Amino acid sequence: MERTSARISRLIRAVNPLRLAMPSAASKVAARMNEALEAGDSLGSALRGATELLSAEAIRDATARFEGGAAALFIADVRDALMRTLESAGRKLSRQHPIAGGYLAKNLSAVSLSLTEEQVEQHLINCILAVAGLYAEAAVLELPRVDPKRLEQSLAEWLRQLIGSVLSRRAQGQTLESLGAGYDLPTLINA
Repeated sequence: MERTSARISRLIRAVNPLRLAMPSAASKVAARMNEALEAGDSLGSALRGATELLSAEAIRDATARFEGGAAALFIADVRDALMRTLESAGRKLSRQHPIAGGYLAKNLSAVSLSLTEEQVEQHLINCILAVAGLYAEAAVLELPRVDPKRLEQSLAEWLRQLIGSVLSRRAQGQTLESLGAGYDLPTLINA
């Protein structure tokens, strides 16, 4: 009975007209990054500044999709939500910044793709299991017992570390001004 009610609730949320007017997670992340980039922040700084929003949106999305069961299912939903949001935010930024956009999208895509690497994925698993108080992915995750704010904070901190290890120092230091000054588009994309 609980699964049926959960599905009905999810369907109601899916057709809620107010939800259709709400901006997507990627739009929110792209807007936050765009604001920072236009204020003169570097790519690394802008992306690290968006990690709290990115983690909150990923947890919210994964929580809405999770119907119970093994922690591995929830972790996969979080990973997939992060990947979708990063890729989509990169596309949105590339449309907003014709010259620097390709470079921004390429680097967000690099962070997204790194989430599928075995070692990175294991760190994500450990991050979520630690907050949930579980020791194995196969353990049953009781989401109502997990503090969502603590999970978001832990995930945001992990994302900040990931960004530092995935993006080169040069990429992290690039600003819109440095990307648009003296470079031609093929050089930026291949950098």
